[in-house]
Amino acid sequence: MCNLQQNWCKYLKNWRQEVTSAQRDERVQQRSLKKLSDELLTTAGSGQELPRDSDGGSPAVDPGPVPERPGPDCPVIAIEETTPLEQVVRLEGELQDAQQRLWKLSRKWRNEKRSLQRQLRIATEKGAQLDRLLESGVLSRGQVRQAATGRRIRWSPGDVSKALGLRCLTRKGYKYAQGVLKIPLPSVSTLSRWTRAFRVTPGVMDAAASVLEAVTTDMSDMDRLCVISFDEMSLDGRYCYDSTADQVLRGSKLQLLMVRGLCSSWKQPLYYQLDSAMTPGELEHVIIRLEDIGLSVVAATSDMHSSNEKLWEQMGVTPTKTWIKNPRDDSRNIWIFADVPHVLKRLRAHTVANDGGLVVPKDEGGTFLLSRQSFSELLSKTAGELRVAPKLKAMHLEATGQCSQRVSLASQLFSETVAAAMAKYVPIRSRQADAIRTIDAWFDVMNSRSPIDAKQERCAYGLNKDVKAIQDAALTKMEKLIGAARKSTPKHPGGVSAMLPFQVGALRSTASLRGLHSELSDRVPKFRYVMSARLNQDCLENTFSQLRGMCGQNVTPDAVEARSRLRIMLMAPSPLVATSSSGRAVRLEPDTAFVSTGQRLEPDNLTNEALEGLQIQIQRPAELTAAVEEDQVEEAFRAVTLQPTVPQVIREENEDGGAATDTAKAKARAAEDAWLRREGLAFVAGYVAASCQHIDPSLGLPTRVAPPSSVPQSWIRAVSRGGLMVPSERWMSVVEAFEVLFCILMGTSADRNPGIVRRLMELLRQKEPALDLRIARKLVRTRLHIRLRFINQALAEAAAARRAAKQVRQHVRSSVGSEAGCQA
Repeated sequence: MCNLQQNWCKYLKNWRQEVTSAQRDERVQQRSLKKLSDELLTTAGSGQELPRDSDGGSPAVDPGPVPERPGPDCPVIAIEETTPLEQVVRLEGELQDAQQRLWKLSRKWRNEKRSLQRQLRIATEKGAQLDRLLESGVLSRGQVRQAATGRRIRWSPGDVSKALGLRCLTRKGYKYAQGVLKIPLPSVSTLSRWTRAFRVTPGVMDAAASVLEAVTTDMSDMDRLCVISFDEMSLDGRYCYDSTADQVLRGSKLQLLMVRGLCSSWKQPLYYQLDSAMTPGELEHVIIRLEDIGLSVVAATSDMHSSNEKLWEQMGVTPTKTWIKNPRDDSRNIWIFADVPHVLKRLRAHTVANDGGLVVPKDEGGTFLLSRQSFSELLSKTAGELRVAPKLKAMHLEATGQCSQRVSLASQLFSETVAAAMAKYVPIRSRQADAIRTIDAWFDVMNSRSPIDAKQERCAYGLNKDVKAIQDAALTKMEKLIGAARKSTPKHPGGVSAMLPFQVGALRSTASLRGLHSELSDRVPKFRYVMSARLNQDCLENTFSQLRGMCGQNVTPDAVEARSRLRIMLMAPSPLVATSSSGRAVRLEPDTAFVSTGQRLEPDNLTNEALEGLQIQIQRPAELTAAVEEDQVEEAFRAVTLQPTVPQVIREENEDGGAATDTAKAKARAAEDAWLRREGLAFVAGYVAASCQHIDPSLGLPTRVAPPSSVPQSWIRAVSRGGLMVPSERWMSVVEAFEVLFCILMGTSADRNPGIVRRLMELLRQKEPALDLRIARKLVRTRLHIRLRFINQALAEAAAARRAAKQVRQHVRSSVGSEAGCQA
């Protein structure tokens, strides 16, 4: 818009100069005409008559005395003589021409003025639209500036962060937004450059800790109170190669620890490990790191997994002691909580199980059973289109597998509405209705999300004395109910003697909530209440959802993909829109941003060196080449794993079972295996020779021109159409020597120590010092990929065999049970 205004002002200035010049010429001509007219009038007033021509025409001007005729040597000069009237006519013509030019310029100016005004109006409307987009947050100032000027700009951290989120969601969508929709976005190389400072090494992530330390300096004492929570996420357990770390990785579980504010909404992933349960030493290390940053750890949350229960047992947590000492300050406690939504899910699972329920003692003596029978009777009473408990469905009782992990099913089953309907329409189940009401009130207290709510149990814990008294009464009733209840089984209809893990977790969380509120009220002057929903693992579940949702439908990433996704998630806002509803017990958090979101780290601020670029989400030109190379290697692997034709001599020796002894058969089999292995290795050598032919043409020749040699080439010629490469004898000897080194280093599996490609290249270079580095790298990466592919295939086949055996066992068990039922 500014450029358009400058052009408009410049045009007006030039037009004014042209008009002024034309007007100046017109005034000069008018003065000349006026002077000539005055001379004519003066002559006419003096009574003198102008001489006329011989034919009596116009008066002639007296030429004066006739000069002498010049000599023959004098040059003749032609003098044009004009009369005053002719001068008047000429000047009038020039005046008309000037007026016509002035009229044309004026018309041109008016047309261009209208055009520029129209362009200015369009630009103003576009500017207003960009301003509205800027105010609404659709575009940033940098994007608006680039859209208005078309020039390169310096992108802000917020712009790069949002672009990372879109790029993680879809690569094609990012290109469509840039190329078709013309949305100003950073290039992929810019995104890669910004992410180099974030390194996500196992353990405490230094990049996340650095950002957290910078933000902590501006926090108040209340904001520094924090809670740590940790949980595991399933990964694809296949072997994979991380090119940025030059390491082979494998992991079936991702252990992730997050820290979040107790009295504020900030949160940050801080620690991760692969296939490793949390240990007391690691947990104390994380707590000390947070305390050194300036935060105050007051609580820790985990689910009821056996490894977590073992951790708390090792750290001294008991049913009566629900805290541990802060390793940095013994005068402060860290209160241990179980994930309350997880506890509620396990309570539903044991209650609606087909083989029992929960046996609960009565106050006056005796017991009653809280089982699926009570809910089934209510369902039969309220069946129909219009029901008093519309949310209660058969799904709440029949859900199994992954569907049973929905917290909403458990919270709706143990709700005040279901309790009231059961007490009203199934009077014989009034005690079960009271138990459901007790569970509902306890869950409201342990899952409060706002300071004030219409239901007092859902208010923040300790908001005031009256609310706290009601909430403490609800907690006491739940402690009495869950502490006395026992699981009913076919072998123990009256209930087993020991409490189940979810019961231990419920009692632990209840006691820890009281203790945490009491300690903070005494230690922190401004502390008043606790929003207990910040003491569960909802933030971790949201993070796992984001990790699974990146990169399309691949919801089970491998170790390398999980690491790359985690790094992107530390910087970019979530591309997944978190939905929230007041009717859900455990709602997704609307703010999915972490403390590190939108932050840029400099390498000098980190204790570890930064990795170069991203492995999965953002690919630079070199990584795109590596991806193409991996596809080519995959094709080579498929060709290698095909069965070559066995030579006739070896096949006849193997088929002659009567003449050959067992030793001879073993030798023949070994010879066959060695021959097949050399055929496959020759194919790999030919593939590398074809890929590096522009570097060293002497590595091999195409099959259409390759002469016979000692190199195994029958399989190559069998599948070739004339273009496959036959390795030279020298190159084949190099590949065979490297194969020996490779097998020594890797063994029968894969070396998972860092620097695997570098170490293999060093071994190969020691054997062949003259070999080009690019050729050596191509050979090493190709061979490593084939080994990982082979191992992953073996793992997949073993898993398929286990699944098949499990299905057979289940089928046999169900068949035996059916026969026993028929006989009975």
